[in-house]
Amino acid sequence: MKIVSWPPTDKEMTIPLVKKIPNGVLKTMHLWTYDETLGQAVIVCDDDVSFRLTDLIDLLNLDRDNLEVLAQN
Repeated sequence: MKIVSWPPTDKEMTIPLVKKIPNGVLKTMHLWTYDETLGQAVIVCDDDVSFRLTDLIDLLNLDRDNLEVLAQN
C-alpha cells in the first residue's frame, strides 16, 4: 500500500445557501417568475425583497400561509 499526500491548497469552496423565507412574508408577493438560465423560481415581494426556490425541497420548508399564497397564484 502506498500513502500519497498532497500539499494543502489555497482554494476555498463556498456553497451558496438559500435565504430562508420567513413565515407569512409571501402575503406581500407581487409576482413570481421562472429563471430558465438558473432553473430557479424567483418570488418578488414588497420592498424589492426577492426569494429563490432552487429545488422542490424548498417548498417543503414553507409554512402553511406561504403555501396557500403560492397555490392561489
